[in-house]
Amino acid sequence: KDKIESRGVKSVRSVVDNILPHLKDKISVDEFADKILEQMKRKFPEMKEYVFTREELDDIEERRKERFGNWDWNYGNNPKFNITREKRFTSGKIQVFADIHNSVIDSIKFYGTFFGNNSDLTPIENALQGTKYNTASVKKTLENLDFNHYFAGFTLEELTEAIVEG
Repeated sequence: KDKIESRGVKSVRSVVDNILPHLKDKISVDEFADKILEQMKRKFPEMKEYVFTREELDDIEERRKERFGNWDWNYGNNPKFNITREKRFTSGKIQVFADIHNSVIDSIKFYGTFFGNNSDLTPIENALQGTKYNTASVKKTLENLDFNHYFAGFTLEELTEAIVEG
């Protein structure tokens, strides 16, 4: 099982429950939202519903794309964390120890029971430094390396999977 240790702020544990199992009549999320709106209108009759214009909706969507619809916003500001992964393949077992900061590999080390023509994995480890910690980026970095020289018999997909879960 993978192990992840974060240096981020610890969450305060609290009880969370789903509403649906407690409802007598099952409803959809949209129906639930409508019922909340109905209740708010009853409780606050002076409240007026605002409907966005097409121009406002377009402006909101454009701002969402620019500010929030990108990798840096969604993944790039994560706290530093360590990940330990272990995968067994036909060609051997690989253990991966990585330090990740802002979803980018700061450092990575490989251990395991695999063969290669070169046991010094430093070139592979150095090449992965600065790579975004996602399947596509790790795979792209590995594609440009002669990784079979270090990990004999492993496919690109297997080595990528050993580093980051797809």
